[in-house]
Amino acid sequence: MHVMLYGLEPKKITPPWLTIFSDQDKEKMERALFVLQPSLLLVHETLAHEILEDFAVGKTEVIVVSPDASSQNVRRWTARGASLVWAEEEWEETLYSSKATRNESVLGNFREGTSTHYSSNRGTVLIAVGGVYGGAGSTHTALLVAQYLANVSRRKVAVWEGGNHPCFDFLRYVELGSYSDGSYFNLGGNLTLFRHETDWNWIDHTQQFRYLILDLGDLTASEEVQRLFFKAELPILIGSGSLWRMREIVQFCQINAQVRQDRWRIALPLASATAQEELAELLSGRPVFAVPSNPEVLEIRSETAEVLEGMLSPVMEKRPKKKFARLF
Repeated sequence: MHVMLYGLEPKKITPPWLTIFSDQDKEKMERALFVLQPSLLLVHETLAHEILEDFAVGKTEVIVVSPDASSQNVRRWTARGASLVWAEEEWEETLYSSKATRNESVLGNFREGTSTHYSSNRGTVLIAVGGVYGGAGSTHTALLVAQYLANVSRRKVAVWEGGNHPCFDFLRYVELGSYSDGSYFNLGGNLTLFRHETDWNWIDHTQQFRYLILDLGDLTASEEVQRLFFKAELPILIGSGSLWRMREIVQFCQINAQVRQDRWRIALPLASATAQEELAELLSGRPVFAVPSNPEVLEIRSETAEVLEGMLSPVMEKRPKKKFARLF
């Protein structure tokens, strides 16, 4: 559960199922409120008036923390738009023990226990790439990842086209100069692309590939697509580094908070360093990467390779250290 504090500082240890954001700068707080859309906004009474009058809080519940918890003061603030009024001396205890937060904690633990990552017995590493909206760059990123892995690992890599807008046929025409009705085609010695008609499970069972990358497209299109994404050994979530679209990737993480996300990688195509740093702060615990411009997916630029190296490090094979003969 996500909670934002304004004019308040927690003094106790925060429970692991509760994420608290605190900022005393009005402009930063307003911006974070818009992007994060937390479940609760706790504000000290001295600052509550400007929040209720000036800010668009959306579905966020505003709770006023006041030294005066009398019924008269409660009526005064609820009449202005506050959901509740909590006593200042015990607001932390009230927050940590409230029914809403406890219910969400129990639900999250139950769901997390039922969600497991895919693991192939044949040594194939499953990577899933998907966007939080259509056109986020899932296919382009999946192909960059595939080409990088083929170049660096020198092992066989497969990409499965699973989105709603197939384009591998045209890619074949551009790169190879011909169309084909076949279910797959090869680009170089180590990279194979499979059309969406092929069952990805069959690709895995062929035991030919070290890496299998699922290009899932828009993850909001169906629950089945999301299940595939969640089960991958390395899920790569594509979003935008623009402020006006940044909230979509935050909301996707919040909506699916019951799913283990520590292995997720957040990729922001063409994002600035500032946007990458800001989103990394909002999505603490999930590494965020700004992917530089790389128009030709089969020609990995050095700056792109540097980003992909960090992004894919959990599934990359460790290179053996060179041994040097003793000179004497």
